[in-house]
Amino acid sequence: MWPVSRFFSVVIVLAVAGCASWSGNRGADDAFEQALQLPTSTLGSNGLVLEVAQITVDRPSELLAEVWQATDEQHLPAATRKRLNDNGMRCGRLGVKLPTVLDTLIAESRQPAEDDPLNVTSRVRVTMVRTREGKEKELPVGATHPEFVVLRRDNDALRGETLPQAQCVLRVRPKWDGDGVNLSVSPGILYGQLKQSWAGQDGAWQLKSKRQRRDLDELQFSAQLAPGETLALTANEIAGAGGQMFTPNDQQQIVYLIRLAQTQHSELFSLAEDAPRNRQLTD
Repeated sequence: MWPVSRFFSVVIVLAVAGCASWSGNRGADDAFEQALQLPTSTLGSNGLVLEVAQITVDRPSELLAEVWQATDEQHLPAATRKRLNDNGMRCGRLGVKLPTVLDTLIAESRQPAEDDPLNVTSRVRVTMVRTREGKEKELPVGATHPEFVVLRRDNDALRGETLPQAQCVLRVRPKWDGDGVNLSVSPGILYGQLKQSWAGQDGAWQLKSKRQRRDLDELQFSAQLAPGETLALTANEIAGAGGQMFTPNDQQQIVYLIRLAQTQHSELFSLAEDAPRNRQLTD
């Protein structure tokens, strides 16, 4: 479980460091006072932080319409947009402030219900991913499926393949582009049992465990992100591998957000001492 409160707090901290806040002025005075006491960042010259959120919504949802009205879908080349759309995926870029509907969901998720003090049933999952330029990270999408039938397009026909113990993932690799990054996104599916194999690394052999991976080449793309901007991904109404990644069942849909939260150009990184801590995926 990754509390959303940190996701919300970092946004305000970044506003102090030069990025506009996603969430307006709610609680800004207190956060501002806390931010002034933060230590300087320990990120290396090639370091950066991505902030990742998965928001599950019911289908059909008016929320999605409002989200996409505020989203720039023209940031990708027309041919790339068509390829993603034909395979069930919708992709857009949001500015430093989230649409009101997403902002409200995140804020509400900060206050667990009395019968769920650990917020286990929350429809918002957030984590911080600390990485560096050129390094690949695999970001999980949704939960593991006992069986997952992935639909792939072969010319105009759809063909299905059943994969056991499948986990959809996004493999991301950032590269510097001015003050921001060019983020390469390669969707895929990990499946089957863990298998051990020897691999050479830094002049030594290491025994590593990994699962098989089915790359979804038809869904690969790259997006430009300035500090504070967010990449938004979800399903459209077209059958295909892209849509399947973000529809865990017939009644629900995942809105997946990847935000460039900090680069080496940022002045602050750590949160206030009393801010709840999220799980971090580090190098």
